Amino acid sequence: MTCSVGVLNGAGINENAWNRHLNAIGRLDIGHEHAGPRFSASYMGGKNALGDRMDMWGIELSYKNGPVIVESEFAKRYLDLGGDVDIMTAAVVNAMYFFRLPDNIFAKTIVPQLRWDMGENIKFVNLRRAMDSFDTHRVTVGLCFGLTERVVQSEVRLNYEHYFLDGKPVDYSDNPLLQNKFTVEFFARF
Repeated sequence: MTCSVGVLNGAGINENAWNRHLNAIGRLDIGHEHAGPRFSASYMGGKNALGDRMDMWGIELSYKNGPVIVESEFAKRYLDLGGDVDIMTAAVVNAMYFFRLPDNIFAKTIVPQLRWDMGENIKFVNLRRAMDSFDTHRVTVGLCFGLTERVVQSEVRLNYEHYFLDGKPVDYSDNPLLQNKFTVEFFARF
């Protein structure tokens, strides 16, 4: 079991702007990182860049056994907008299987994966620079080619994302973010 706590002056991993507010974070992990079941719980509280009170919590459950990895997460964000509380909910289940390849091949591993995720009341600034929101379920089918021995160190990802939107954003037809699509990504960790 490990426990981590910290303080940061940002509003989360996807909010890259620094702000003057300090936010508190904490995480509890039970289980082994590399094998068997693992449970995690996390919390972040403080203010966003606009000064609105924000609380986020999440729970994760994962299982690793040799080449098999199954991960799941459920999270909620509560944002106090001057008496109104805006609630966002997200969940994900991801399953993958690692195939090691023989030496002298361009990749070290091939990893097929299947992912389902959902979001309710997801807010974002649309292409018209206005606040918008949507609810969605998304299925992603992918194939990753690992270029190094270490998993998720350097890889090429081929993914198809299919969205099941409820309440399309105003700029849906012009915004590629929420369109069904095939993507090619190169990922490298330094």
